[in-house]
Amino acid sequence: MGLPGAYRQQVFREELRVTKDDVVAGLLGAIKLAREQQNPAAMIGGLVQIAKLCGLYEPEISRIEVSGDVKRLEAKFAAMSDEELLAIVAGRSS
Repeated sequence: MGLPGAYRQQVFREELRVTKDDVVAGLLGAIKLAREQQNPAAMIGGLVQIAKLCGLYEPEISRIEVSGDVKRLEAKFAAMSDEELLAIVAGRSS
């Protein structure tokens, strides 16, 4: 049985003595070289990797707080037809 993923990654980082900054610096160097070589696909690939490291592809989480009587609202929506619900979504609530 192998090591758990997060632990294995930590061991590799420690063994290789690589930090996130090192990886980003390497990618930036590769992007610069790709630009000099006029290789847009390599440039995009490097930028995608940097974006992933920076968490730019992580989903945005929004929190919605509902005030009032939630059970009453749930019952009201449950009793509505699909057409009524779609009208609310489209901003045509009556």
